[in-house]
Amino acid sequence: HLMAITHVIRGEDHLSNTALQIMLYRAFGFEPPVFVHHCLILGKDHAKLSKRHGSVSVGEFRRQGFLPEALINYLGLLGSSFGDGREVLSQSEMVAAFSLERASKSGAVFDEEKLRWLNAIYIRSLTIDDLIKRLEPFLHEAGYQTDALDPRWLKSVIETVKDELTTLADIGGHIDLFFDDRYEISSDAKQMLASENARKVIGYFREYLEQAAGLPQDIYIAAIKHAKEKSGVKGRDLFMPVRAALTGKTKGPELDKVFAILGKDDAQKRLQRIDSLIQQ
Repeated sequence: HLMAITHVIRGEDHLSNTALQIMLYRAFGFEPPVFVHHCLILGKDHAKLSKRHGSVSVGEFRRQGFLPEALINYLGLLGSSFGDGREVLSQSEMVAAFSLERASKSGAVFDEEKLRWLNAIYIRSLTIDDLIKRLEPFLHEAGYQTDALDPRWLKSVIETVKDELTTLADIGGHIDLFFDDRYEISSDAKQMLASENARKVIGYFREYLEQAAGLPQDIYIAAIKHAKEKSGVKGRDLFMPVRAALTGKTKGPELDKVFAILGKDDAQKRLQRIDSLIQQ
């Protein structure tokens, strides 16, 4: 009353003590505020969300690489409707569209997969300079010393993997392919490279690189074309062996961009190491 509070908005678990609080207001001669009880956030088992369901604190979500904007957006969607079907809204848009009449009367189940989906959208919307700044603590935690890296090179790397990120904490597992001391062949990539078609594609790709000159992007396009024509392999069976050989992975960013960052010489070195690596 003394703070001039007009509305008390809280969880439905406070419903049981509301009547007593209203009686106290009236006993003191005060006009009670409007009490609004919002649905609780529930775990997938429909029990009240708690630590046993996983992360529940803002600090923990921050440490896991979730953006504040994404978390605010997702929490705003829980138990509320903004009337137009949109799911990606800024804080100011949610404030403008908020209405108590649209609040849900049933519990809202916390879906971390949807939060991750939203977070990826917000990451992609960041400028590259803003993203690099936010990634710095996660890069350091993953063992990358950004001060020792060429800023322009790092910018190219982050731009290349940006669309692969779901959280900021994912960064270490996506840029490792650009560092020779962290380059490894995954079991899936080894399996891919063991096929006869893969060996033919890699052989012809290497063959072209040995005499190629020019810009990395142009070399890559011409080398792929050469491997396709010589091997008779196309589509996924053409590109996947090259991806596996150059990145050590079967998924990742666009190969022409990866090749442009690695450059012809480093790409050749990796291709030359393939035979020994897949035999380990």
